[in-house]
Amino acid sequence: MQADVWLRRLWILTFATLLVRFALAALIPLYADEAYYRCWSLDLKSFYFDHPPMVAWMVAVSRALAGDGILGIRLFAPVIVAVSGMYIFIAALDAGADRRGAFMATAVFHAAPVTNAAGIIMTPDTPLLLFWTLTWYFGQKSIRENRMQFWLAAGFFCSLGILSKFTMLLILPALIAALLLSDSLLFVEWRIHRLALCILTALLIPFFLVDRQAVGASLAFQSARIGASGALLSSAEYLASHFLTLSPLLPVVLFTALLKRDKFGWREYVSEPALWFFVFPFVFFLLLSPVTRIEMNWAACAWLPLFGLAGAALSFGRDPAFERLYRKALIVACVFTVGGLLWVAFFDARISEYRDIRNLFDSGIVNQSDQRIFAQRYQDAALSAFVLRDSEREIKVLPLKKQRSSELDWSQAQPLPDDLLFLVRRTATDMPPALMSYKCTVAAARGMYRLFQCGR
Repeated sequence: MQADVWLRRLWILTFATLLVRFALAALIPLYADEAYYRCWSLDLKSFYFDHPPMVAWMVAVSRALAGDGILGIRLFAPVIVAVSGMYIFIAALDAGADRRGAFMATAVFHAAPVTNAAGIIMTPDTPLLLFWTLTWYFGQKSIRENRMQFWLAAGFFCSLGILSKFTMLLILPALIAALLLSDSLLFVEWRIHRLALCILTALLIPFFLVDRQAVGASLAFQSARIGASGALLSSAEYLASHFLTLSPLLPVVLFTALLKRDKFGWREYVSEPALWFFVFPFVFFLLLSPVTRIEMNWAACAWLPLFGLAGAALSFGRDPAFERLYRKALIVACVFTVGGLLWVAFFDARISEYRDIRNLFDSGIVNQSDQRIFAQRYQDAALSAFVLRDSEREIKVLPLKKQRSSELDWSQAQPLPDDLLFLVRRTATDMPPALMSYKCTVAAARGMYRLFQCGR
């Protein structure tokens, strides 16, 4: 009877958070990166300059289901987090938690700020969260039970994760380490051929689906970031970022839950698969942080396996001190999430980008003209294309010298029209080389943007 209570609470929690995130996803203005992924979804490819194609594929399907609006772009984000939360509950049960502990693990997962960001904003990290969760869940099931269907499931979901973001590649060495340290070498020998099949499945599906030339260009772009803006201080910033994305007490709870596994003995501690699914991505980005600036969300998936262990730690021995710390972490995570939402609503400059562009184009200048529209940055071009989606006007980018490339760049082989509109930020001081022969005057200005009328 008690178990049924926690299952009912799980379903209530899942559907309540799902509805809240749907509402927030519909209300919060679109971010520039999301508008960029929408542009990808208008021209589906097997790979893009910045990332693998999964986010574009999902946005294309969600737009077909819910329309070409803000919720249509974000439709899958709340669903992905809801499904991931269910697997956190199942993983906690597999780790030894009772249903109360598994529910608490799911509750703190839903309370974390990074979880709510992924459940509202549609970025490559959103499908990555789902496929990372499914891969480590079926990966550790494979190691423990050695069933072929689990190995194939782990490989399949890993391939979908690789099609979401390159970070997913870090789960493969974690899977190998978890297997090699799981049991005696005899058991490893029984599993090694199935592990090889799992890895082959994970790598071959993306290999045959994607444009390998585009992958090379994307890898070159991503690797060029190494050495940019890096410093020893970046390592401290990287570690501190987890106390923002998860909230201050939650990393302490999750790491404490991991340390509590040593009560089963050092051998059992090292053979815990969740340890390696945490260590490899976390340490990889920590080692990378002195030579490049690591964004806060890059290693967030590393913590996912520890949520299940946290639920198990609540169930072992009922440590009152750990229970109090866990409940405080849950409350603080909720406070940080609410605070983050308020900050986004009132202070996030990226939100005002959408509003300023919409107000600028509502001024009537664009509707009264059939001139081509260009922008200086791909983010501004993508937001403009979304604002003007009903007119189906194509917005292209005229980049500055040494500015990064994007799928929205105007082809240099094409001549520019004699008259055009050019969108720039107020802080911009240089004009693109392509407009050097044009005379440009300010036609309108709103917020942080100016719209120039340019002609030969």
